[in-house]
Amino acid sequence: MFSRLLKRKRKSNRRSSVARTRLGLESLEDRRVLAATNLGAITGTVFIDNDGNGAFTAGEQVANAQVQLYEDSNNNNSLDIGTDTLVSTDTTDANGEYNFAGLSDGNFFVLQPNQTPAGGVALPQQVSPRMTVNGAGTATTLIDDFATDHGPTIDEFPTGTPVTEDFAAPTAIGGNREFTAAFLSGPDGEEVSIRTEMGELRLNPDVQSIGEYSVVWDGAAGGFDPTGLGGIDLTNSNGTGFCVENLFLDQPNGELTVRVYTDAVNFSEATISSITQLVDQNFFIPFTGGTGDATFAATGGTGADFTNVGAIELVVTANQIAMDASLENFGVFGTDVVTVDFLNASPAPQIDVEKLTNGNQADLATDADVPIVAPGSTVTWTYQVTNTGTVDIVTVDLDDDQLGAITVADRVSGDVNNDGLLNPTEVWVFQRTGIAITGFYNNVARVEGFATSGLSAVDTDASNYRGAAATIDIEKFTNGNQADLASDADVPNINVGNAVNWTYQVTNTGSIELSNVQVTDSIEGVVTTITNMGNGDAILDVGEVWLFSLTGTAIAGAYENSGTVNATAVGLGTPVTDTDFSHYFGVQSQIDIEKATNNIDADIVDTGPTVNVGDTVTFTYVVTNLGNTPISNVVVVDDAGTPGNAADDFSPTFTGGDTDGDTLLDTTEAWTYEATRVATLGAHQNIGRVTGQGAAGETVTDSDPSNHRGEVAPTPISKRDLLASAFR
Repeated sequence: MFSRLLKRKRKSNRRSSVARTRLGLESLEDRRVLAATNLGAITGTVFIDNDGNGAFTAGEQVANAQVQLYEDSNNNNSLDIGTDTLVSTDTTDANGEYNFAGLSDGNFFVLQPNQTPAGGVALPQQVSPRMTVNGAGTATTLIDDFATDHGPTIDEFPTGTPVTEDFAAPTAIGGNREFTAAFLSGPDGEEVSIRTEMGELRLNPDVQSIGEYSVVWDGAAGGFDPTGLGGIDLTNSNGTGFCVENLFLDQPNGELTVRVYTDAVNFSEATISSITQLVDQNFFIPFTGGTGDATFAATGGTGADFTNVGAIELVVTANQIAMDASLENFGVFGTDVVTVDFLNASPAPQIDVEKLTNGNQADLATDADVPIVAPGSTVTWTYQVTNTGTVDIVTVDLDDDQLGAITVADRVSGDVNNDGLLNPTEVWVFQRTGIAITGFYNNVARVEGFATSGLSAVDTDASNYRGAAATIDIEKFTNGNQADLASDADVPNINVGNAVNWTYQVTNTGSIELSNVQVTDSIEGVVTTITNMGNGDAILDVGEVWLFSLTGTAIAGAYENSGTVNATAVGLGTPVTDTDFSHYFGVQSQIDIEKATNNIDADIVDTGPTVNVGDTVTFTYVVTNLGNTPISNVVVVDDAGTPGNAADDFSPTFTGGDTDGDTLLDTTEAWTYEATRVATLGAHQNIGRVTGQGAAGETVTDSDPSNHRGEVAPTPISKRDLLASAFR
């Protein structure tokens, strides 16, 4: 209890309520308040150091780059992706900037993963040094540290006009504070008072009184001036909200209100209600949003403009008699920002050469597009040189291992801007000619491009032709897809039991007509159905295409078969053959859900747990993939025990199981969900239902019931009643 020295002697015999005295005072700037929000942030820029100066220069930013924030769970000063916690992922904006805001205290790393942003260059993986973030934020503007002591402002019975007094306060915002004490209720002779003492704001009503207390900072004495502070910007230096430090109440259910004025018309208010008693508490009230302990709302005009503040008011309202209170610092806090940039070295040049023979790539002698030419005819080789990188190439050296140097004199197009540079995406085209020889012919183009940095890039490409040879080609399709390899992207997924259509496309790729054409499937045998025989003369002419077809029924799993064509060169008797593989995957899509109540399967009525009415019932759901392909778009819904009423259906919370994070229910995964409800009287059966989409686009579903019974808990028998009953 501290003394009431300034109360009149006629009241000295009454008990005052209890207040606390603290030793010492720390200024707002020296304290790290644990505000009720997260005020840490890590920001930075991702850029390519094209000019090599080791720092960011305008135009070097990388947009659409992904960065990841990890918390150092092991606190070992080294990022361990396996055990450290992934907090968030961000993508850089048009300025190459990222921002991780709303962080609490902790040690963090920022990771730039190995990636190639859309339209950008490849970025290597980089990890920042460990950064310590202060989640409590940084003090920016001191409203009042109550360092200047002032005697009490007292209001007394009966209720009426509150008492207001002005005091000079050199450390407070505006250099002045106004105290108002308002006696709200109590008997005759009671008082309420507000003062500063020992670096605290103190409120002290008599033992039977209730009061409301106000402190105004308006930079002027002699009455409230809503523009007296002259338009102070509270958001300066990243200020984001008010912090009330070490508020102490000795009675429950007090309220604290902060009002901010731009002028007499436009002001906002935030209130913290039902404040706990007998503990020191810190409260953070953000200027905007609801991430702190209260939310500002416009209570006058369009509300306060926190960049143009004319006055600030703090109000403490007691809802209990004799509610003592104390408050230390009151000020503005802002985000504590740590900056880390990712410098990426300027990329090396990249170059590509594509060599064509008579307009065909013909990279390998076995490729289907290898041209067959008559010996002695003219062969034209085309060289397409492309800058596939992001930096200019200043020198291009091109040569052919059979023809020698290919020079500027051989260039037929390119350098459209006439700058002498092979710019990114630009294509230069060169041509040379020669005389065809009999048999296979291969030549290789080699190009080397040099950038201004002195770095160079090299590429080679071969091309082939064939001098008049009998050749044949077969291309086998499954449901219209090449699907040459089981790993190819175009391998079709076909539901088990559905029809499979194989098409065999046979082409004479040589220069001689072919006869006795026969197609055989490695599993299905001889293919006799011909859907197109060219001109119908039973001779596969040069360049002619025949189509064969076969149908089957899909079986489960990966399926491979090949088509082989055999034919004979007309007039030469030379046999020719070709084989092509094709694949499909037989899809079996099936999903399962198992629901339990309080960890009991309880599929059958009256087999579930019995719980007391009002207790919490926990439903768990385990979803598994019983098929052979992943299932997408998994949705779990509970009918809330009312199968005919979809309006009260609810979705339980996903709790884990997507081990690879791909949002697909894999065949090796079990996804878990959970929901809770309050038990009501009687027997209840809830049905959990899961739906998903199989690999072939079909919908799969399953459901599972679970039961429980709610009963009224028996009334406990006291020991006295039990003894009385025993001795009757």
